[in-house]
Amino acid sequence: MNINYLKRIIQDIKVIMIDIDGVLTDGKIYITEGDWRLKSFDQKDSLGIMITKYSDLKQIWISLHLTEIAKKRGAALGVDEIIGAKYGKYAAVEEFLLREDVEYKNIAYIGDDIDDYMVMERCGFPIAVNDAVSDVKALAKYITKSNGGNGAVREVIELILKEQGKWETAVEKFFDAVKNPLVDPTQNLR
Repeated sequence: MNINYLKRIIQDIKVIMIDIDGVLTDGKIYITEGDWRLKSFDQKDSLGIMITKYSDLKQIWISLHLTEIAKKRGAALGVDEIIGAKYGKYAAVEEFLLREDVEYKNIAYIGDDIDDYMVMERCGFPIAVNDAVSDVKALAKYITKSNGGNGAVREVIELILKEQGKWETAVEKFFDAVKNPLVDPTQNLR
């Protein structure tokens, strides 16, 4: 991939759309005897998501099987929207585009499996996590060094914000919020 081409694509990004299972998590679902479901979210990803709140990028999480766990985690991190795509991710993204002032070229989409394919082939910046399936990797314009659930989202957030010249300002604003005794940006992470 030509680095100058990638830099031009990143300049158009207004939305980071993130698949949940396999990207924000490692894709594993642990089910206990009492039918409790457990998922693991990476803390580096979480902090990157919080820092992104201090930029003008929108963050959208999307899943075919949206769980209360994901809703709770996304709300705690201040994600702009969490989409349950029970009729498919393509239909959900089309609906999102009708409501928002963005086009496919403005979306960076991070995926890992075949259910992400139709959106990834249309979006401006399709990204695959390192352990994504081969069809998704073949379509991606960027493949993370990290696996899903292990810092891949943070890697993408830093890439986009740094390339857009917004990383340092967003980090400074995050630090200012941390210093403010009336605001604790990590309060929901405990």
